[in-house]
Amino acid sequence: YLRVNGKTDASNTLDMHTQLMLGHLPMLIRPDAKRALVIGMGSGVTAGAVALHPVERIDVIEIEPAVVEAAAFFAKENREVLKNPKARVAIADGRNFLLASDGGYDVIISEPSNPWMRGIGSLFSLDFYELTAQRLAPKGIVCQWIHAYGLFPEDLKMVVKTFRSVFPHTTIWNTTRGDLLLIGSKDPWTLDHANLQAKYDAIPGLREDMTRLGLHSPLTILADFVLVEEDAAQYGQHALVNTDDLPFLEFSAPDSLYADTADLNWRVLKSFQRARARGGSCTN
Repeated sequence: YLRVNGKTDASNTLDMHTQLMLGHLPMLIRPDAKRALVIGMGSGVTAGAVALHPVERIDVIEIEPAVVEAAAFFAKENREVLKNPKARVAIADGRNFLLASDGGYDVIISEPSNPWMRGIGSLFSLDFYELTAQRLAPKGIVCQWIHAYGLFPEDLKMVVKTFRSVFPHTTIWNTTRGDLLLIGSKDPWTLDHANLQAKYDAIPGLREDMTRLGLHSPLTILADFVLVEEDAAQYGQHALVNTDDLPFLEFSAPDSLYADTADLNWRVLKSFQRARARGGSCTN
């Protein structure tokens, strides 16, 4: 387990499903991706998953040097990503790095800590997502982690509404109890079955990771799928928008720190599930 200020932020047990799918899912959606950015090192498992795919460069941004040091203890799980020539680790603030970056990323993955921690709310703001969109290559994909535990439904809806305000083509996925992934883009996208099968056949490490998660064929990743675009839009339509000037999440998220909201948020999400993915497409 990797703990920051007493809070577990990564592990080689229950967190593996989330850590691996954070890396694999956006890369499966953009199989031709050449440049990727991962905000938040954690155990390094997500960056290691991305590195299995035929990308040319992965920028990994981590604000705390001790986390990068700790990631070395997960070398087996992250396939020694710290030594991978594709990966370039920078000790920096994620937003500052993006501001100075020349962009051109096909995939951006954001996995900060929980928004009830001081300063983290700025990585869930409209301003941050607008900056992220400016650093994407055409048809770029953004994958955002957010938790459903210890977060009231109104705040979770606010995160989705804020994300969708910039990335209208957004779907919601569920990895483990209380962990959600938002996959979004400015352009329509599909999860193509043929590409899935091709990647599954061509990348042994991908097959190993999916088998470890109990996913024994490419299409089984749809077991994590929750809401299509239209349902995600309905889910967050009446929520507030979190901005730098009005940082609602910074102040509201701590109120639910000790609340057990995972099941409640799951029931609310499921109540908006009007459609299902059809034929490997998640854009219907």
